[in-house]
Amino acid sequence: MDPESPRYGRLFLENLPLVRVMITEAPWDLSVYVSVLPYSFEEYTDIVTEVEVETPCPECDKSFTIWYRADSLTGTVTPEKRTVYFPYYMEAGHAVALSMPEKIRQDVILWMDD
Repeated sequence: MDPESPRYGRLFLENLPLVRVMITEAPWDLSVYVSVLPYSFEEYTDIVTEVEVETPCPECDKSFTIWYRADSLTGTVTPEKRTVYFPYYMEAGHAVALSMPEKIRQDVILWMDD
C-alpha cells in the first residue's frame, strides 16, 4: 500500500455517504496518526469543498464534517455533508479497546444512539 496514494482517501469519501463512521483518536497510537486525518480530505478538491473540525479543546472528543461538492460522486447520491464522530482517548494506543474499554463502550453507545 502506497501511503502517498490518493486512492484510499477517495474510497473513504465515496463510502462515507453510505455508512455511519466513528474514528478513534489516540495520541499513543504509533501505527496510525489520525490527528491530521480530517484535514487530509481537503486535498480532494474535486469532491470536497470544506472540512470543518469541531475542536472544543485539544483533549476533548471531536467530530468533523466533510462538505461535498455537488454531484461529485459516481454510483451514489452526493450528500451536502457528512459528519464523523472523532472521540479522543488520551491514555490509549492503537488498541483503544484494550487501553480504555469503558470509554470506548460509552462512546459507541452514544454514537449508535445518535
